[in-house]
Amino acid sequence: RDLVARALGDLSGRRVVDVGCGTGRISRWLAEQRAASEVVGVDFSPATVEAARNESTALVTSGLVRFEQGDVVAGLDAIGTGTFDDAIVLGCLSVACRDAASLDRGIANVARLVRKRGRVLLLEPIPRSPLLRRVLRLGLEEWIAAANRAGLSLVHADRMGFVPVRLVFSVRDLPRMIVAPVFRAGERLLDASPWLAPLSDYKLLLFTRSS
Repeated sequence: RDLVARALGDLSGRRVVDVGCGTGRISRWLAEQRAASEVVGVDFSPATVEAARNESTALVTSGLVRFEQGDVVAGLDAIGTGTFDDAIVLGCLSVACRDAASLDRGIANVARLVRKRGRVLLLEPIPRSPLLRRVLRLGLEEWIAAANRAGLSLVHADRMGFVPVRLVFSVRDLPRMIVAPVFRAGERLLDASPWLAPLSDYKLLLFTRSS
C-alpha cells in the first residue's frame, strides 16, 4: 500500500479501476483511504466478485465502489474504455498471461480502460534472474516493451520484496511480530541501496497513456 500510495499520490476526484481485484481489499482502500471518487474492481472469477460485493456492502450501496467480472486477456471493454483516470494491476498479469502474446493483449486491454494521459500502475513479480522467474518467464525490459506497444510511456519505477528475506518467509511459518519488522528492514535496505534492485521480487511500473 505504501508503494502504491507513493507512486499515485492524491487520488481525490479520480476514477480508478482495480484489475484483478480479488475480494476487493485494495479497491476498498482506494475508496476509503485514498479518496478516489469511484472505484471499479474487476476479477476473472464470478465467485470472487460476489465475495468482494459481500465484503463491501456499504461502499457498493453508496455507489462509491462496484465489482464486475472480466478477463484481462480476453478484453475489458465492457467495463468502460477511456473512462478511468487510473488503472492498477497488482500481481494479476503475471498469473493471467501465459506468454508474450497474451501479455501484449492483457496490457493493451488495461491501457484501453484509461483516458489519454491517464495512468496505469503495474506491481508484478518480474525478477531479472531466471532462477527466480515463475509463471510468466519474461524480463523487465519485455514488460516495458509490451506497455510501449500498448501506447504507454514509463514515468516511474520502484521495487518491493527483498528476495533473501522472502525466501526465508516462504519456508518458515514465523509469527507476525518477527515477520513485520524483518520485512520492513528488507524494504529499507532496497530503498537505501539501488544496486540491490536485481534482488527485488516485485517491480512497480507506472505508465501514462500517450495515445
